[in-house]
Amino acid sequence: MLNSRQSVYIRGIGFMYIRYTQPPADLWYWLEPYLDDDSEIDPRSGGGDLMSFGQMVRLMINKLDWYGTLFPRIPVPIQKEIDEKFAERKKQQLMEEEEWQEGEGLEKEDEEAKVLPKVSKCKHHLRHHHCRKHRKNCPAKAKRLHAEKVQREMKKNLEEK
Repeated sequence: MLNSRQSVYIRGIGFMYIRYTQPPADLWYWLEPYLDDDSEIDPRSGGGDLMSFGQMVRLMINKLDWYGTLFPRIPVPIQKEIDEKFAERKKQQLMEEEEWQEGEGLEKEDEEAKVLPKVSKCKHHLRHHHCRKHRKNCPAKAKRLHAEKVQREMKKNLEEK
């Protein structure tokens, strides 16, 4: 249900099922892979409250009230662990963002030679919700492929002359 392609509402029901039925200690294991999911859903079904699945999962973990229904309470020690994991995750994302920006800064220095297209995801990761975890590698692969293409074109131009 969590990965259903038939309907976003089936996915939403799957997340609610996890939140209602799984022990609080297991919630992070079940829901963490979906925190970066950018697919959108309207939990009010036409009520104009559009949000991403990542936002929905965060709300389900952090709030007890969900549109008039109550989720089971998460014990304080487990909630503290989850909050620590959120903080650790945020720090990691900030560090990755800084590395990402530093990498782009290095690319700008090389722009005089050739302007490279900005690539954020490779074809493989477009199909998966977890590309943000691998984004450091995807642009490196794109740069390598672009450099190989430029070298082939240069060889072709030299052969023509």
